[in-house]
Amino acid sequence: MAAGGGGIALGLSALSSVAMVPAVFACAEYVSKKYKNLVEKAVAVQEQEASAFDEIKKACSHWEMVCERVKTKTDLLTYCLERIERYKSMIRDSDKSNRSSEAPASKERNRQIVMGCTHSVSQIQSVVVNVLMHPILDEGLMLAAPKKFVLEEIDPGIIVNEWAI
Repeated sequence: MAAGGGGIALGLSALSSVAMVPAVFACAEYVSKKYKNLVEKAVAVQEQEASAFDEIKKACSHWEMVCERVKTKTDLLTYCLERIERYKSMIRDSDKSNRSSEAPASKERNRQIVMGCTHSVSQIQSVVVNVLMHPILDEGLMLAAPKKFVLEEIDPGIIVNEWAI
């Protein structure tokens, strides 16, 4: 009887195993499909993140170039302001010298200095107006084509400065 009960138990185990195998395979197939779907979604999200990161890098690069243009404009305008102050000082000194000196050569030299300063100041004014009027960005927020500015000054020789903004 013990042997018969063991055989029945063994037979029942074998039959249960045979019945369970298809269920295990079906469950494994279901889990596999779910895993593939999750992997596909993760890959899609990763691609979206990479695309967004590239867009952010591109935008940062663009705005860094805009900042460089703004800095160049600022540097140019600061330079112009410093030069105007210098010419103002030269004209003031020339005027004082004219009042104190009676020598015609000295007065002629001072007249030339004032004329040179006047020329340089008009050049600077022209550059300042053009710098302020030249846009950094176009209507589509893209960088506008750079514009070259040339500033010719007389102090005491001819000084030529070039900027591209």
